[in-house]
Amino acid sequence: MKNLNIDVHLRRTTLVAIEKTNREPTVAAAELRRCVEALVNQLLEHHYVTPKGTLDLNIGALRDQSVVPEIVANQMHTIRILGNLALHPKAGEPALQSGDIYPSVTALVAILEWLNSRG
Repeated sequence: MKNLNIDVHLRRTTLVAIEKTNREPTVAAAELRRCVEALVNQLLEHHYVTPKGTLDLNIGALRDQSVVPEIVANQMHTIRILGNLALHPKAGEPALQSGDIYPSVTALVAILEWLNSRG
């Protein structure tokens, strides 16, 4: 099986999202979530896994089919959850701050390192 190639657009989008973490944390969280969704969709297609309809279920499908290890699935969920908070804020909750987004950045770096380590 050939290696998954992360497209250039996804790489650029990821870097731009990370750069926005300090200035626009809510925007960064939403963009990081979109990056993970694009990556999950690429992994689903590359490994012939049937999409399940939601990002949550798709991450689970990748884990269940052993496409991604449990830790990578958990990192994807971290990004998904924080991105959901950015995209669907709850009334009365404070806006996301830069420090709230750092776990997403760290998780994405770990995911990219995992992808690179697969050779």
